[in-house]
Amino acid sequence: SSATEVPKTKVNASPLERTPMNAPDRSFATANPHALATILEASQTKSIIASRDIFDISGTKLWARDMPVSSALQRKLLDRELRNPLETCLMAENGVTPQSLLHATEALLARDTPLSVLLQPHAAKIAQQVTHLPLHSVAQLLLTAGQASRPESFDHAVQAMALNGALMITHGGSTAELRVAMLCGLLHDLGEMYIDPRYGEADADRAEQQRAERGQSQRQHEDCHRLNQDVAAVAGRAGAEALLIDALTGLRV
Repeated sequence: SSATEVPKTKVNASPLERTPMNAPDRSFATANPHALATILEASQTKSIIASRDIFDISGTKLWARDMPVSSALQRKLLDRELRNPLETCLMAENGVTPQSLLHATEALLARDTPLSVLLQPHAAKIAQQVTHLPLHSVAQLLLTAGQASRPESFDHAVQAMALNGALMITHGGSTAELRVAMLCGLLHDLGEMYIDPRYGEADADRAEQQRAERGQSQRQHEDCHRLNQDVAAVAGRAGAEALLIDALTGLRV
């Protein structure tokens, strides 16, 4: 008789591929309470609705398509494992768009700041590519939530996007590489939304340990952070340098 075959996993796989082949990924099976709270806060000023019916893992319908998110949804999601990640079931109808990103970029370039001075030689090319960034619906949702609840975090994301673009242009990257680098800068801090707001970035590990002690899984934030790292690796040197923008406090304007 043949031995039981152990499911294979990919070497150096991304977070979405780290489960055994053909096995469903359950990293985001439950709604992250901190991200959900941010989305609910954003829904006070933005129209955030269900883009499809939301079911738990047993098939019970929790929320109907086109219904706006509310505290009632938050209560229904409490300790419920979902069929699909919550973020893939929501959409921001009047949220961040390529055009609004362009307006934010133009406003950044028009400011009299040290960062704007650095960006000016590449301003036209950066602005030209903003509307061509492949903005996934989940990224659009989280950017919108961040813009509505923490405007300074959205401003920082736009700064990182523009700086990343300038770095890639300087490195002689292709148009595709430039877009990936800019997207990396735009999304590099989205994982912060999944961390308890009582803790800063430097205390993330401590926050994760305390949440684990309360029996709450930390895989959601860890996988989101790894995804950001994966994107940075694809972006190359410019992507890696953009992750250092938080240390450049003189440019955070």
